[in-house]
Amino acid sequence: MTTPAAEPLALLAAADPRTAAGLCELACDALGAAAAAVTSCGPAGAAVLAAVERRGAGRLPGLPPGSYADAAARGAAGLAGHVRVPLRGRDGEPLGALDAVAAEPLAVGPGALRLLDLAAAALARDLEVDALRAAAARRARLQVGLADLRRRSAAGARVEEVLAGGARLVAEALGADGWQVLQLVGWAPQRTAVRPWPGVTAPVRRGPGAWSRDLTARALACGGVLEPGRPEEPSLVVVLASPQGPVGLLALHRDAPRSSTPEELQLAASVGELLGSSVALRESEDGLERREELKRLLLDLATRFTSLAPDDVHRSIDRALADVGAHLGCALVALHRVSGDGAAVRPTHRWAAPDADTDAQVPVEDPEWLEAVLTGRSVVLRASPARPHPLLVVPLRVDGRATGAVTLVRDALSSPWQEDIPARLLPLGAALAGATARMHAVNALHESERRYRDVVDSVADIIVHAGPDGQVAFINRAWTEFTGLSLEETVGGDPLRRIHPDDKAVAAAHLHAAITGTDDGSAREVRMYAHDGSVRWMEVKGRALRDDEGALAGFSGIVHDVTERREAEARVRRAAEQAEQARREAEQARDEAEQARDEAERARDEAERSSRAKSEFLSRMSHELRTPLNAILGFGQLLQLADLAEEDGENVDQILRAGRHLLDLINEVLDVVRIESGALTLSIEAVDVGDVVAESLDLVRTAAGARGITLRAPARRCGLLALADRQRLKQVLINLLSNTVKYGRDDGESVVRCEVLPPDRAPQDLADPGFGWLRLSVADDGRGIPADRIKDVFTPFERLGAETTSIEGSGVGLSVTRTLVEALGGRVDLCSEQGRGTTFWVDLPLAEAPTSCPVPAGAGAVGDAAGAPGPRRTVLYVEDNPSNVMLVRRVLSRRPHLHLVVAHDGADGLEEAARSAPDLVLLDLHLPSVPGQEVLAALREHADPALREVPVVVVSADVSAGTEARVLAAGATAFLPKPLDVRHLLEVLDERVPVS
Repeated sequence: MTTPAAEPLALLAAADPRTAAGLCELACDALGAAAAAVTSCGPAGAAVLAAVERRGAGRLPGLPPGSYADAAARGAAGLAGHVRVPLRGRDGEPLGALDAVAAEPLAVGPGALRLLDLAAAALARDLEVDALRAAAARRARLQVGLADLRRRSAAGARVEEVLAGGARLVAEALGADGWQVLQLVGWAPQRTAVRPWPGVTAPVRRGPGAWSRDLTARALACGGVLEPGRPEEPSLVVVLASPQGPVGLLALHRDAPRSSTPEELQLAASVGELLGSSVALRESEDGLERREELKRLLLDLATRFTSLAPDDVHRSIDRALADVGAHLGCALVALHRVSGDGAAVRPTHRWAAPDADTDAQVPVEDPEWLEAVLTGRSVVLRASPARPHPLLVVPLRVDGRATGAVTLVRDALSSPWQEDIPARLLPLGAALAGATARMHAVNALHESERRYRDVVDSVADIIVHAGPDGQVAFINRAWTEFTGLSLEETVGGDPLRRIHPDDKAVAAAHLHAAITGTDDGSAREVRMYAHDGSVRWMEVKGRALRDDEGALAGFSGIVHDVTERREAEARVRRAAEQAEQARREAEQARDEAEQARDEAERARDEAERSSRAKSEFLSRMSHELRTPLNAILGFGQLLQLADLAEEDGENVDQILRAGRHLLDLINEVLDVVRIESGALTLSIEAVDVGDVVAESLDLVRTAAGARGITLRAPARRCGLLALADRQRLKQVLINLLSNTVKYGRDDGESVVRCEVLPPDRAPQDLADPGFGWLRLSVADDGRGIPADRIKDVFTPFERLGAETTSIEGSGVGLSVTRTLVEALGGRVDLCSEQGRGTTFWVDLPLAEAPTSCPVPAGAGAVGDAAGAPGPRRTVLYVEDNPSNVMLVRRVLSRRPHLHLVVAHDGADGLEEAARSAPDLVLLDLHLPSVPGQEVLAALREHADPALREVPVVVVSADVSAGTEARVLAAGATAFLPKPLDVRHLLEVLDERVPVS
């Protein structure tokens, strides 16, 4: 059905233009539409304001009943015709749209469009009027509500009620669906921490977790009202501002987001200022009340502490801390004391609120807190990352000295302290300081009295105090122990009741003299009855006690038991008489002893002189003997190297044998001298026993072969190490093996064994070496030693059976052997059976591992130098003995490439060395003019680099202990003892100055 286009104005006039339903119906009739709808696109978004179905529209297929506003819904309904006309206000602002739809195409002509425009204008005007009416109604309600809010705030309503009412008014006026009031907390200058305002509940959609410090900071920065604009944040944030600054925030939440009008923002800001001022006013009033309450509380505490008994101080301090902490809303209150030397702080009292933060603590390591406590300053310490809780330190001072502090700890999110609180709490510190000082003074007095009583009771003497009337007022424990009378039985009684009757007069006179001031200060000795009825001598000494005016206040005395002293004095007198007699006898004995001592000292000095003379004689003689013996053995060795007739060779062998025997005697004599003089030096190390045994056997093998004696020994590498001096161990083995060769049976055998001793066979009289014991034994099958002579085997210069045998020897070899073994920390012994043979054994400590691995040097054949002599090389020999020079000259004749130059004293030797530039120097030590030691030093410090490096071989008969080590340390290349071993000398020459 259609409506003629010529009648749009009549149709419009027939309709009610102020009714949205009538306009919609008119539009439908004019267009032949099935339905029309008005859609608002104002601040709230796509909300349908009104919708009307044309009469009979239900017959159209697919047309949903009721209203619709979405093109998608229209398309789904299968509608073919659709016309939309925008609705705009007078200022052109979009207000919505008018939609007409039908199942068939609409008959849209100029008249119909004109009709639609007029209908749209009327609808827009209607919408504006309705909006203005609604806004006016809301403003009226808000003004009424604000007036009521001011009235209730002025009437003293609770802050929480005022905040809740104001929040509801703003939410209703701005179309908010929910709200929440937040309190600003914290101590930072720019407080950005918030929490729900205690006691104010609201239908909030989001909790405090949707907030952030950034959001709060932005709201505070804008100063009034903030529209955050983020979906996860509130729609509107209103700052509750007061003249003192912001106190909180009001968050408004809209389910359907829209922008607020300037009028709405101004309205919200005004309400925020009203609520903030109300809160500030109420807090100011509450602060005045709290100040008065705190003043009354501190006055009560000061009064209470003034009259406290010392035993009640601790309980009163705990109560005071609890009262102050609860009044000021603290989480923790603690009292700390400063040590007497001001170097340490310790806690003494502590109170914590029942609902306090469990992390609230006093930061005793905080430098600022510690400095405030030790210096006695009142200070507020704000919260920081290192100090999570704000603190207030109230000092305790006595006579200007810091004695402690009260520390008040608040929750980290609490409001700041009022500015005057630190000063107002100073009386609390003064009251606590005075109370604790009095308590400590009383305790110190009690402790002093206790210590005095302990000291007096620990004294063994009796201490008595009597009053001016002469009656006993005080006694110590010694009185009870002596008399058996308790303090109660004695105090108030006669102080002379235990005095012996014969001595009471003396004691009374002493007491009277002390009281009257005529006493001379000397002690009296009287007898007193002890608790067992015995009589003891007591020394009594006392003095009068007077007050500040000089009046008699009593008598103080000390009674000391001198019974034992008097008995001792009697004994001393008797002993003195006896001692006098003994003294005279002792003087006589002393004179005799001194005479005997003088004789003994003379004998000792004589023996020492004799021993030194013997040692010096033996040493000098051995040295003097070695010098000619050097020529004998040296020239004998040269003859032995020559081609001699058989008889001449045997003669030379006899000379060498006798010379070597004489050398052995001299060496043994030197060993005796060293041992007796204590100059024996040892180099203890891990020694391979197999090597030492093998080397020792090699040295005696020729002598053993001459008698047909077979030598048996373990393998050279037995793997056992002994802790010993290698040279001295070798000397011990050679001595023992030489004995077996000397006293063994012809064509017999000598057996050397090496074993580790089990613990049950180890020496029990020697210290445990740590790794066990090693035993070396040398056994022969000779004639043995008589049992009655075994004890003499190790006696020096004692040769068993020397009178019946032609065997050569000095009788000191075994004595030296025992001394050397004992010096090595071991033991030597023997067993012998006459006719069967003798076994000597040596026990030495085992070593863990060798410190060196000695390798025997191979001895090459000694003869004439092979090959062409080449250029001749110079050897300088500094020697004053002609026979020694001749010997060395003959030896060097076997080395044609060597030219010998001789200097007969040290000075000539240095000049010749500078002149001839020798390739090697042979140097004697005992030289005229300049000794050999100084010649060696001069060569090593010579200006000529070649002379500083020339090899120097010391050749000397001085083989005393340390000589070789000294010359080698001074720079000598080698040390050759006299008599010279010709083969060894040639080996040194071949090594140091070989054929060029």
